[in-house]
Amino acid sequence: MKKQLLPLLFIFSLSIYAQEVEEIYEASDEKYEILENIPFRIVAQKPVFPGCEEEDKIKCTHKLIKNLFDNNFNKELKTELNLENTQNIFAQFTIDTSGNIVNIQVRSPHQKIDIETKRVIKLLPVATPGKQDNKEVTVKYTLRYFLN
Repeated sequence: MKKQLLPLLFIFSLSIYAQEVEEIYEASDEKYEILENIPFRIVAQKPVFPGCEEEDKIKCTHKLIKNLFDNNFNKELKTELNLENTQNIFAQFTIDTSGNIVNIQVRSPHQKIDIETKRVIKLLPVATPGKQDNKEVTVKYTLRYFLN
């Protein structure tokens, strides 16, 4: 009798589990609002820096930041710190709902490079904030810079 009940119990538990999973999928179809730290690449309306109003926002922003680093980053730091080879600098910052740059985080091989990277990022002009569903949102931007 136990051997016959076991498969029935198993089938019954599977049907209950399948019903729970189905309910979860139905609930996940609801639309959720995300209004903070949306990645730059996926936000509906990109933050717009001065000079990028008419161009492709992604390319223009990348070009603006690259030029900012190329023209303002103290490249002599690498020599001063006796660093060899190409050094990777990773930075992430948020463009808030007012268009200001906040929450700058940097990872590099030396604290002085972190400080210099933050200094350069702070030179970015105030942007027109990004929007999602017609609401201003905070947008997270990540960059990688190579110090040659």
